[in-house]
Amino acid sequence: MRRRGRLLLLAVALVALGVTAVVVVVLARADRGAVAAQPGAAATQPSPSATGGLQVHTGGEAGERGAVEEVARLLTGLPAAIAAGQTSWLADDSPVRSVDVHTLLPAGSTVTVDGASWRRTGAVASVDAVVAGTEKPRVRVVLVRQPEGWRVSETFQGGGS
Repeated sequence: MRRRGRLLLLAVALVALGVTAVVVVVLARADRGAVAAQPGAAATQPSPSATGGLQVHTGGEAGERGAVEEVARLLTGLPAAIAAGQTSWLADDSPVRSVDVHTLLPAGSTVTVDGASWRRTGAVASVDAVVAGTEKPRVRVVLVRQPEGWRVSETFQGGGS
């Protein structure tokens, strides 16, 4: 497997495990190799060489605004889509297809997306949301970009902090 593929799998696995922030970020420096950022230091993007060529984009970037808005529309419309029996919001081969989605989003629930939690690497992204009307309202949603647009791949209860 190529290095980029391994890194993408690692990124998906970290999102799946609920890792949203790394305390120590390794930044490449041409004169010294790699150095660790100090905890509490201003958040910066690691250089592409430090991440194996992958860039992690956040919801605060102007270029991500459209994707965040598209995903917010998708997720806030999920209760109605589920009630209507629609599944077009699911990614191909999504594990969520085998789950009773009515337990994730019961009738009458509402979804509020935390755009600031948006993280995207290539065609994989995650965002935190609050599902009002459920026992565990915080959820992390992992999405994949397909030709039709962003689709839900996986959900995890208790997303974010």
